[in-house]
This record gives sequence, C-alpha cells and structure tokens, in this order.
Amino acid sequence: MKSKRLLVYLSSCLAVLFITCKNNHSPEQASSENKADTLIYYPINQYIRNQLIMLENSPVQPYKIYISAAGKDSTNISKEEVNELAQMFLNDSITALGTKEKYTEDIFQDQTTASYTFSYTSKDTLLPIQRIMVLLDTATQQVKNIIYNITRSYPDSTVTEMLWWKNNKGFTILQQSTLPGGTEQKRQLQVGWNNEL
Repeated sequence: MKSKRLLVYLSSCLAVLFITCKNNHSPEQASSENKADTLIYYPINQYIRNQLIMLENSPVQPYKIYISAAGKDSTNISKEEVNELAQMFLNDSITALGTKEKYTEDIFQDQTTASYTFSYTSKDTLLPIQRIMVLLDTATQQVKNIIYNITRSYPDSTVTEMLWWKNNKGFTILQQSTLPGGTEQKRQLQVGWNNEL
C-alpha cells in the first residue's frame, strides 16, 4: 500500500515538474501569446480556397490577360493554372503563428460602397503583407472584394503588389518593380472565369 502511494506521489511530482518546465514563460510573454491566440480575423485563406473549389466544380472556362510594356496577351487557361496563380493570395498569411499580433484590425461601414470593411494593417514594415481589406456586402454579408497590399524588398529591387480578388469572378495582380537607378517596371495579370473583371 505504501509503495502504491509513493508511486502516485512521484507521478504527481513528475507531472508538476513537466508542466512547470513546459510553461517556462514570463507573465508578459504568456499574456502576449494568449492575446494573440484569441484574435479572430476574417478567414481570408479559407474563403479563397472555397472559391477555388467552386471553380474546380463549375463548367466555366478560365482565361488570363497579361499586360506589360511589351503589350497585352490573352489566352484560355486550365483550372490547375488558376490554382497555381492564386497561390499569390495564400503564400503569406496574417494569421500565421507569431504574426497575428503584428496587425491592427479596423472594422467600419462604408455607405458609399454599401460595404462593411475589415481592414488589417501591419505594424511591422518588414512583413510582406502591409494591408488587407475585406469588403462584405451590407445586405448579403457576402464577400465582394479582397484587396492585398504587399511589399517585398530584394537586394537589387523593391516589388510592390496589389492583389484584388473579386467574388466568383476572378482576380487581378498589379505588380510594380523599382530597379536600381529608379527604373520602374509595371505588369498586370487578370484571371477570370465568369465575366470580365
């Protein structure tokens, strides 16, 4: 009987020791982590994945239009290529572990566009996604548009991108590169599957 009690006691001590070591965070650190875990942002990535699933299951023919200094080119594309191009919207996430708390959320009603706007603005200029806006229709509560502002810095250039997703219709990627000497290059890619963007 004594050996059984001793075994229970030692097991309890080991459990307490394990929990103490595992939670070896300062109170400030724990508070910050808990706050970040409770932030709930609009599920942007899930929305885009759902749009791609809907496209996959629909009979429409996707197309792309590419515009650059060299001119304009349009062609039909496969749904697989749409999926690949759409990864631009999914590569970076404002809800990734350790990232949520680096954004400020602002929600307001814009009567001129009949939208509720969810705006997420970065507090860190080094993060690629500097801002995301989600516009919901005030009547239907459905997404109308999602707009990303992304900035990426490279040793020899800075690339600014505006990504615009239009509900059930397609998306546009505007890209501006600033090269050494201040030279700028602009490109635009439109991908659609229902009507012209």
